[in-house]
Amino acid sequence: MDAALQIERRPTRLAASSRFGGFKSEAEKSIRAQGVESNPVLDEMKMAWRECRPFYFHQIAENYVEILDRITGLGYSAIDVEAFSISLAGFQHEPRFSEKAGLFLSALINKCKQDGFTIHTAHIVKPVDYLGYLNTKIITVEGSVGIQVAREMIDGSMTINGDAWNEVGKKMSCGAIVLMGDARDFAGYQMNDGEITVMGNADRAVGLHMLGGKITVECNAGSGVGDSMKGGSITVERDAGDGVGFQIGGGEIQIHGALGTFYKNGCGGKIFHKGELVYPK
Repeated sequence: MDAALQIERRPTRLAASSRFGGFKSEAEKSIRAQGVESNPVLDEMKMAWRECRPFYFHQIAENYVEILDRITGLGYSAIDVEAFSISLAGFQHEPRFSEKAGLFLSALINKCKQDGFTIHTAHIVKPVDYLGYLNTKIITVEGSVGIQVAREMIDGSMTINGDAWNEVGKKMSCGAIVLMGDARDFAGYQMNDGEITVMGNADRAVGLHMLGGKITVECNAGSGVGDSMKGGSITVERDAGDGVGFQIGGGEIQIHGALGTFYKNGCGGKIFHKGELVYPK
């Protein structure tokens, strides 16, 4: 393709003493995005972008349908989508860029006849929200993502070579997410099924209101693991904060490292610490 990224990657995993602090800005990384050579297909994709109005978080479904209407009839490939993701750096000064960027990329991916996609975000200072909305494809993201990555994911897979903000995999019904860095709050919020693996640390309330599926955190998790969960399973390979299993109503929680306080008055579910059942007892 007529585009390239030169990226110096730094470890994304936070130290235990600061694992619940803010993520470092992408702007702090040494990133240089070379220009993408213009072509008719890319020009049409940019035109469709410009024709879409600014988006707001409470209108996600409506905004997504509008994008689908705008891109209908465009003939493009997975390589063109990758090139467009690089070109997005030129639009990030626009209002509501974060929401629009993720939904626009999601629509391009879902509408494309091909199955495998690479998306670049490491060169963009502003976060890309909702990337992978209603996903059924195989997506690799080179860089970090914003809120609600893989929201309502239907199938397929997402591998994110970076960090993610709140609500990874919100309401997902199938598929697999592998996050190579850290997750902020509420990973797996209201997920119904599928699998989320966080290779780094996760902040508060992993699996909040989850109904099914599987979440694995390979490092540490914050407070409220399994808060109000009704089904599925959560495994934290290292330490977990206080309030594990608060108001748990079903499912299973496994903590393999240090365990803070855990809820003892739920109406279902199980909590294990280092393989030993601690709730119910």
